[in-house]
Amino acid sequence: MFNIKSKIQHNYSKVYRIFIVAITIAIMMLISPKTPRFQYEYEQGFPWMYQPLYAPFSFAINKTTDQIVKEKTEIISNSYLYFDVNSNLADSVAKEFEIKAQSLLLADSSISVKAKKQFLANGIKILNRLYANGIISNEDSLANKPPSFIIKTIQNHEESQVEIGRFLSLNQAFDSTKSWSQIYPDKNLLAIAILENIKPNITYNPTLTAEIIDQKMNVLSPVYGLVNTGEKIVDKGDIITTDIYQKLKSLEEKSVKKSGTDDSHWFIWGGTFIYVGFALMMLVLVTKIFSPSSYSDTNKFTLILILFLLCYAMANIPRLYPEIEMYALPFALFAVILQSFFRSALASIVFLLMIFSAGLVSSNGIEFLWIEIPSGLLAILLLNNLRKRSQLLGVITVVFISSSLLFFASNIIKEGHLNNIDFSYFGWFAVSALLTVLAVPLVFIVERIFGLISEMALLELSDTNNSLLRELAQVAPGTFQHSMQVSNLAEDCAIEIGGDALLIRTGALYHDIGKLMNPTFFIENQQGNHNPHNDLSEVESAEIIIQHVLDGIELAKKHNLPEKIIDFIRTHHGTTTTRFFLYHAQQKDPNVDPKLFQYPGPLPFSKETAILMLCDGVEAASRSLPEYSADSINTLIEGIFTTILSSKQLEYSPITFQEISVLKKLLKKKIMNIYHVRVAYPGS
Repeated sequence: MFNIKSKIQHNYSKVYRIFIVAITIAIMMLISPKTPRFQYEYEQGFPWMYQPLYAPFSFAINKTTDQIVKEKTEIISNSYLYFDVNSNLADSVAKEFEIKAQSLLLADSSISVKAKKQFLANGIKILNRLYANGIISNEDSLANKPPSFIIKTIQNHEESQVEIGRFLSLNQAFDSTKSWSQIYPDKNLLAIAILENIKPNITYNPTLTAEIIDQKMNVLSPVYGLVNTGEKIVDKGDIITTDIYQKLKSLEEKSVKKSGTDDSHWFIWGGTFIYVGFALMMLVLVTKIFSPSSYSDTNKFTLILILFLLCYAMANIPRLYPEIEMYALPFALFAVILQSFFRSALASIVFLLMIFSAGLVSSNGIEFLWIEIPSGLLAILLLNNLRKRSQLLGVITVVFISSSLLFFASNIIKEGHLNNIDFSYFGWFAVSALLTVLAVPLVFIVERIFGLISEMALLELSDTNNSLLRELAQVAPGTFQHSMQVSNLAEDCAIEIGGDALLIRTGALYHDIGKLMNPTFFIENQQGNHNPHNDLSEVESAEIIIQHVLDGIELAKKHNLPEKIIDFIRTHHGTTTTRFFLYHAQQKDPNVDPKLFQYPGPLPFSKETAILMLCDGVEAASRSLPEYSADSINTLIEGIFTTILSSKQLEYSPITFQEISVLKKLLKKKIMNIYHVRVAYPGS
């Protein structure tokens, strides 16, 4: 038991990686589809990439959504409108007219009884004429319909087809009443009495109309043909036309339905486990091969797995919530976050694995891959060597344009024309591109949670208007100029051998900030002839010089600088000694303890910290040369490299001898350019 516990403690990082990978696989298995999928990937307009496909069983060919919509539209447009005929309405309207007319006649005592009877008879006569024709209600569905438009009327449970021109509309009934009442005495009074009581006796029946349409809809067939067992569906290389696509789609739906048994779930789980497990195995191998430092760093390794899991989970959202469009989801967001914390090569390959895994659950896998992969890779390329925050706005624009163009190209390949392109998709691509802006706050959150540093953060820290760097320029101008020179040299060196140029540039700017505490004790800040070290012993001077490393770490922590920047402060002198003071101390006392003059370390442990140590030593020493010539610079740099290597300062750094040789040549060239040294050619 003790041995097992001891092994776990000594192999904590390995155990942790195994555990976190297992957790990731388990979560991906839980959110993966539980229903079977068709074994072929196909897209309309593209060639069939597999062997000839024959129908394994007979199945009906489903109609397309457009076909069904078209047929339903035709049913609605060709269906009759149903109207009810109220045969009793004429009598009730006549009675209401009599009541109204009598109230009007009573108010006028000059009218005789005979005239009143004649008045009522004339009104009834007009009403009978109106209702003999029939008065139809005003309906929006009848607007702009010609008189020959046919409707169906229901009267006493009998159905009849009638042209609407046979009936009077309410407006026509009013106009007719006014016209007919002109031939009778008291025409205005008669018209008023009739008009107030006219009602349509032929009224629209929306319920019956809808019921008839629903009945026709219910018997609408969702299929239009049959494929028999053994019939060839598509040959290899054939372009998938609309007809072939519908056959394949129908076969897919039938196959999934037939295989959706209880036993099939075990096979689905097994297949998903193999797929997910293989994808994560590739992810682990890629990380280990392309970025061993990210593989060994548990925080970075965990971040990669979390981003992989989140991308896969995002791809499952449209399956769970069909109203959300797949292309509205910001998959390029993961490319931006990856590029912010990892090298372009690793970020690109991890993003590829992410999108391929997401394609497993995408309904249009091929098109999804062809749209999302180029867009994400373009984002990574554009953010390589980030120097301005405005580059992120450029990424958003490029993601939108590339997605839209690839979707447009895919559609014109499928259709062969522009008629059926759904332009609403361009709106989804705009939403996806705009959501990529979320990378800014997400990168900040990741930095705080995982203790990492992004290129955007480095960009801000490398701004010389930063308060700490501005103070260094004011209090220790010589040190500031030295740091600027070292940062330029180190950046060029990093680019030459594939290091992180922005990281080393930023680290170099801050590596000597500890000199802010005692700036005049460092020769680059001394003015005049007075040297404060003249008043101190060699040991005291060495203590002050060595203290700048510890003071720098304290200042960096006080100003919340990231640990990766503080690493440059810790390691830029490694465990070297203050040779000047050690030499003079040994002249006085050969038995003096060299450890009193030694920096506390640690040694550089990355390619970038190793580059800084070399550049710092070369730049500082080059200032003390009595004369600048090709020979003196060559001798100086050779001596510094020999001293650093012989004291094993780069023992823990992954930098190679070949890279050291490249750096040596580059620094010789750079220092000669700085001091305007010309190489002496033979015969010159």
